[in-house]
Amino acid sequence: MTTSEVFKKSFGWMESAHCEDADPELFFEAETNHQAIAEAKHICSGCGVKDQCRDWAIRYQEKGVWGETTLSQRKLLRKQYAKCPKAVLDYMARRLYREHEEALQKL
Repeated sequence: MTTSEVFKKSFGWMESAHCEDADPELFFEAETNHQAIAEAKHICSGCGVKDQCRDWAIRYQEKGVWGETTLSQRKLLRKQYAKCPKAVLDYMARRLYREHEEALQKL
């Protein structure tokens, strides 16, 4: 099994992403190309896993368009999360942990 396959099995939500078959360069060129930002966000707009995608990118400080957000938008969200009450952050952490555990059980 390739590293990519292990990664996909660990994070099953990624397999449901609308961008699964899109050119990845579109999403990473997007930081400097306004047309690419619009195209990437359009692909994300109807995606059923864009919240998980955005949360992933916020947590791991990914570059490019993830979950219909750019890096600069996620930096603002990260600042807002830093002001969140501890209970909200705990809930988000438990949700991410639970999703990770469920993904590992599928391996």
